[in-house]
Amino acid sequence: MSLYIAISGGLLLPDGSLSPYLYSHGLTEIYGLSKPLGVPWHTKKCRDFTFVFIYLGFLWDLIQRSVALPDDKRQKYLRKLSSISDLLNQGKGISYKDAMSLNGTLSHVAFVIPHGRAYLANLCTFIASFTSNSKFSHRHPSPSVKNDLKWWFNTLSSPPNARTLSPHGTTQDLDLWVDASTKWGIGIILKGKWNTWTLSENWKGNGRDIGWLEAIAVELAARTLCDWGLTNAVVIIHSDNQGVIGAFKRGHSRNFQVNLCIHWVEAIAMASNVLHILNYTESAHNKADPISRGKVGSPSSRLPSPELPKELVNFILPYVQ
Repeated sequence: MSLYIAISGGLLLPDGSLSPYLYSHGLTEIYGLSKPLGVPWHTKKCRDFTFVFIYLGFLWDLIQRSVALPDDKRQKYLRKLSSISDLLNQGKGISYKDAMSLNGTLSHVAFVIPHGRAYLANLCTFIASFTSNSKFSHRHPSPSVKNDLKWWFNTLSSPPNARTLSPHGTTQDLDLWVDASTKWGIGIILKGKWNTWTLSENWKGNGRDIGWLEAIAVELAARTLCDWGLTNAVVIIHSDNQGVIGAFKRGHSRNFQVNLCIHWVEAIAMASNVLHILNYTESAHNKADPISRGKVGSPSSRLPSPELPKELVNFILPYVQ
């Protein structure tokens, strides 16, 4: 154990950093002690004790409690994306092997950019379209795949923010319930207070269905919590739609409109370090069910409404009492 105990250092400096630690043993001593045993150390993969290091292809910072993508990896992945994009811009297709390789790369990056998972669904669908007879041919992906790859390229074109590893804290049940109905709109309950949104006449279509409404309910709950100023927390959201719950757990959906909701919720979660846990409840026990059908409470118990993004303003309308 003495190999891992610092004998000095770790003092707080005026700039907020810590003075370097000094250990009784370092890599040189470890190599010397283990050489007679024939231990085949890979020296390029070994580093002395430090609080900032690269492991599993990620840059870890134990002082800041964060993980990020090293810049050399970011540049490497950008080159891969650029190569694929060049083929598509030339009107050429891509192979099953290249699509699988790209999916593996971006799935790896999604560890530090969690909301990127929702930008992998269309690529996965494209990969699944290859049959055993077409895996050695080149195919043309849909425009949605191209748009997702463009998002990845733009996101990786500048160093993304590090993902925080700070604890979320204990799971909180804030009595938060969400529901949606096609006859009225969306309702949420938070700590006994309510809010609701009605639907415009042209809301339905182009992937906007009841599943989309239920996903929007989750998004509006996340936006409400964000406006509340909630940070570094794990929060339970009660919903009665198992399909939407499953989509959020996976980080993507086959419905591209639901995917957009997941994009927004993941982005909100990253910014506030809030983990949203969706919990299934039967419709009969969903406290937001009456609200989603227009049975609202008193004006004094209404929640403040978060600002709607431009993608929603033509379909979801704030309720006016």
